[in-house]
Amino acid sequence: REKDRSRVLVGLAPYLQGELLRLGLDAALATQDEGDRANTLASFAANLDGELQERVVQHGLEAILTEGDDWSRSNALVSLAPHFQDEMADIGLSAAIAITSATPRFNAIAALIPVLQDQKKPTALLSGFDTIVDIPFEDERSSALMTLAPYLQGEMLVSGITIALGIFNEAHRAKALVALVKNLRDGMVQVGLDAALSLQTIERRSDVLIALAPNIPEEFLPIVMNSVVDIDDVVQRGGALSALASHLAEPTHLRQIRHQIATDLFTAFRQSPRADLLNYLATPGLIAPPIFTSDE
Repeated sequence: REKDRSRVLVGLAPYLQGELLRLGLDAALATQDEGDRANTLASFAANLDGELQERVVQHGLEAILTEGDDWSRSNALVSLAPHFQDEMADIGLSAAIAITSATPRFNAIAALIPVLQDQKKPTALLSGFDTIVDIPFEDERSSALMTLAPYLQGEMLVSGITIALGIFNEAHRAKALVALVKNLRDGMVQVGLDAALSLQTIERRSDVLIALAPNIPEEFLPIVMNSVVDIDDVVQRGGALSALASHLAEPTHLRQIRHQIATDLFTAFRQSPRADLLNYLATPGLIAPPIFTSDE
C-alpha cells in the first residue's frame, strides 16, 4: 500500500545516499496522496542541503497547497518550516492559517514563526493567538500558550494570562502561567501576581511566583517568600527556596531562607532515612551562595 511505502521512505530517508537517495526521492514524488507526499518529502529535506533541498522543499510545499487533511498538512508544514526561506515561509503561513481545525492550525503557525521575516511575524502571532481560544482540550491550550509565551508582549501578553486563567485544570493553568509571567514588566507585574495568588495549590502558586520573582517589586517579595515557606513537602520547599534565592538581593530575605533550610535539616529529617536527607542536600543551589557562604 502507498501509505506503508511512505512510512518506509520516512524511516529510510536519513540513511539514503547517491543512487539510493535519487530512487527514494523519485518514489516520494510519485506518491499520489498529497499529505503523504508532503510528509515524505519533508523527511528527505532534513538531510539535504543547497539546491536539491530547495527543490524538495518546494515540491513538499506544492503538495500541501494541493490537498490533504488538516493534520497531514500541519505535520508537513511543521517538518518543512525550518527549511523555508522568505517567500516560501509566507506561502507556508497562508497555508497554515487556512487549516480548519484549531490544534493542527496552531502547530503549523507556531512552527513558522521563527523562520518568518520580522514584518510577517505579527500576522503569525495574531493568527496563532486567535487560534488558541478555539483549541478544545485544556492541556493542548496550555501547551499552545507556553509555545507563544516568549513572543508575547504588552496587551497580548495580558490577554494570554486571561486565557490561561480560564483553564479549569489548575495544573495546566499553572504551567501556562509560569511561561507567561516571565515576560511581565513594570505595571503589568500586578496582573501576574494576582494570577499566581488565584491558584489554590501552594506548590503551583509558588512555581508561578518564582517565575515572576525577577520582576516583582521589592515590597511584594514577602508574599513570594510566605508562599514558598508554606509548601508542605520539604524537598519541594527546598527546591523552591533555592530557586527563589537567586532572585533576591535583600539580606533579610536570604537570612529567612537560610533559617528555613536549617530548620528543615534539623527537624524534618531528624528521623528520616538517610536517602531522604541526601536527596534534599542534592537540591541544586541549596547549600551554596547566595544562601550560604563558601565557609559555612
